[in-house]
Amino acid sequence: MGDDFSGEAEWAGELAARIGGLFDASALLVLGFPSPGVYSHAETSRVRASKSMFGDGGELLRRRAVRLGSLLTERPAIKVSAGDAAIIIRETAAESEKPTLVAVGSRSLDALRRLALGSVSTDILRTASGPVLVFPSAAKDREAHQSRSAVE
Repeated sequence: MGDDFSGEAEWAGELAARIGGLFDASALLVLGFPSPGVYSHAETSRVRASKSMFGDGGELLRRRAVRLGSLLTERPAIKVSAGDAAIIIRETAAESEKPTLVAVGSRSLDALRRLALGSVSTDILRTASGPVLVFPSAAKDREAHQSRSAVE
């Protein structure tokens, strides 16, 4: 399960854990931090802010693993790595000898941000060798609901 601490990633992880629990599957939470020098100056400050807020992500992932462990037969393992998140998730899934369901959330970036940053969920969908579960952005649902409400 790819995790970026978004609600969508949390929901994708919970859904994947519920599915995995039916099959007595194990789980792994994966967090990929951007490597230094990967982003523009503006994005570098965002990455620094994320790292100062989340540290190495270990504690937040441990808490999430405890919650997901209640849905599985064992608590998920945790992997935190520097590099491109999509590549880390894809390579981690490929290391498993068992069938692997990759679960990620989609944050619904606008076209300009998607072009600048890329989309981990889109990259995973296009390149994964096994099944992928993408939990859609809650922001899209809110926007659609607001649009429907405005029309009515």
